[in-house]
Amino acid sequence: MSAEKTIFRTEWFSIKEIPSKPIWGMGRKPFYRVDSSDAVVALLLTENNKMILVRQFRPARNQKTLEFPAGFMEPGETPEQAILRELKEETGYVPGDLVELGSFGLSVDRNSHSIIGFVALDSKKVDTPKDEKFIQLVECNVGEFMTMAESGEPILLSDIGFFALARQKMGKRLGLD
Repeated sequence: MSAEKTIFRTEWFSIKEIPSKPIWGMGRKPFYRVDSSDAVVALLLTENNKMILVRQFRPARNQKTLEFPAGFMEPGETPEQAILRELKEETGYVPGDLVELGSFGLSVDRNSHSIIGFVALDSKKVDTPKDEKFIQLVECNVGEFMTMAESGEPILLSDIGFFALARQKMGKRLGLD
């Protein structure tokens, strides 16, 4: 029998209270973990090797952010099915080639979910974004992405890290040497 206890639940996540263990160094305070579905993210490149980013308002940050297309997996979906759905919903693009880069933790503090990362190559625009009045697509050259982050654009640190990984693993395929 688990000593974990769900103390809050929504359709998107739950919060569990977990009794601390002596090896954690927390004393007797309970630990609170946020559980949700795993997520997917993709560095989206068009047939012309342009990167497509999504600008949308994020209530938790109280601002619009500039991000890679991403989202949470729905029950029964594989990571590949989820990212194909998210790409089409958020951007209207379908990739010609999809390369999975792996599964990674978002952070070590409270979130239990993993993020499965992809690079979507040779993508074609086939539709408009599902919520186009709330989502703005931003096109840039692959080399401009880090310059945008350095200039103060509100880009997620997780996307910067994922970009670095994609660049390391697939530099030439991204149009970089």
